[in-house]
Amino acid sequence: MIVKTMKFGLPEFSTKPFDGKKLLDTVEQILAGDSTRRKQKSEISSLRARFDRLTPDEREVMGLAVSPS
Repeated sequence: MIVKTMKFGLPEFSTKPFDGKKLLDTVEQILAGDSTRRKQKSEISSLRARFDRLTPDEREVMGLAVSPS
């Protein structure tokens, strides 16, 4: 069960009997992490959409602007 828990990305494994406070803290931690991942995914999606709207010339200029000298 511990391996399955880790594969799902859960930060902790709890056994019975559950400590109510610890369980709530873990759920809050999971929700906060999920919120962060969703925000990052949304930002990346927005950037990708903006990049996709660039013309080939604009993409070339952007590539030159962000490449190390």
